[in-house]
Amino acid sequence: MRFLFSVVLLTGLTLASHGGWEKAQPAAKAVPVAKDADIDFALDGLESGDPYVAAEGPAPVSSLESGLPHVQKVSKQPILAMAESKKWFIYATAVGRAEKGEPLLFISGYAIKRDGREVVGWTMRW
Repeated sequence: MRFLFSVVLLTGLTLASHGGWEKAQPAAKAVPVAKDADIDFALDGLESGDPYVAAEGPAPVSSLESGLPHVQKVSKQPILAMAESKKWFIYATAVGRAEKGEPLLFISGYAIKRDGREVVGWTMRW
């Protein structure tokens, strides 16, 4: 019992001491890739104006899946769906859904420019 307590304590201290990008996260469930979702509103918000940079990752992001952990560490809300365009990897925290439940419209979330490091927040503009 003493050994188990020591292991748990050391693990907790190790994770707590890292901070930033290395902080402990709950196990992530699979995030669906929305191939047919409308991401035009997200792209419009990302391409126009001055983007809100929420964080910067440790290395350039070259795939949708490799950027997900960086966005999950920044977001206070779960990532519900993700998609990609030629320039951006887009991660939605709010979506409009079709009758069968699949994401149909991305409303707000985060994005990372392909081969970039900045996690950018975005929201649909009405």
